[in-house]
Amino acid sequence: MTSDIEWGHSPDGRAEALLYRAWAKMLVRESRLPWRIVAALAGVSPTSMHRLLFGRNGRPVAWIGSDDARALGATNIEDLTSAATDRIPARESRELLVALHTLGWTNAHLSRWLTSSDLALADTPKALYVTRLSAARIQATYDMIVSQPVRRTGHASTPPVSSPHPAALSQPGVAATTEIVQPALFELADYA
Repeated sequence: MTSDIEWGHSPDGRAEALLYRAWAKMLVRESRLPWRIVAALAGVSPTSMHRLLFGRNGRPVAWIGSDDARALGATNIEDLTSAATDRIPARESRELLVALHTLGWTNAHLSRWLTSSDLALADTPKALYVTRLSAARIQATYDMIVSQPVRRTGHASTPPVSSPHPAALSQPGVAATTEIVQPALFELADYA
């Protein structure tokens, strides 16, 4: 069952945000899932969802992209509830975990946002399927980490790592004494 939200679309690929904002807030509230997880399950970019829920420059946005509006409108509570049991192929989630490990994020760091079964996926190549909820947690964590500005002394072009890692320290122009600081992160538990 999907919602009947289809009004307010303009020909230039935008949709009025008012109804979609109310719908997104209801999904977050009723599902009791963090907004980043709801965005991942709905197929909406975290940036669009954040702007929709919290505004931009202190003001609510008036428009959202029509693709995000359709994806959000097609998501309902039943979809979010069934995510804990619905299974999907694990390949993409495993690749995201491997990418996070490559960037220097250890399981100890990632355990702040991911469950032990989420983290075990990287070490279990025979696991062919993962729940949609687990995949959404991994996707939301990846999006959150790679979208954060890097705060460090030295070069901002270095990948965000949480500990001195050979991949970061061997880059040209980055001295071995460069202090690498874990990026400031938003909590996955941010609720609308």
